[in-house]
Amino acid sequence: MKTNPQAYDWDFDGACSPTGCCGLTGYPGQETFSVGIFQWIPRTGVRKGLKKGKVTERIRGRVQEAERVYARAQARVAELDNLRRIEKA
Repeated sequence: MKTNPQAYDWDFDGACSPTGCCGLTGYPGQETFSVGIFQWIPRTGVRKGLKKGKVTERIRGRVQEAERVYARAQARVAELDNLRRIEKA
């Protein structure tokens, strides 16, 4: 995930990915996993800051190819961010 996201930036996260919270020891029989692509959206009301929006896409892959899945997700996030900036201009 991005360390300092701006409102409406795209990002990805995988809570139970091989390098996430669960790790390989959490699910020893796990063969595949996915990461969700979402948009950071502003909070409304009393709480300020940003929150994760709904996951709009999933990138799936094998546990043994985790870096490839992350690279595909990062490429898709960059593509979506570029599209947003083009539409905004």
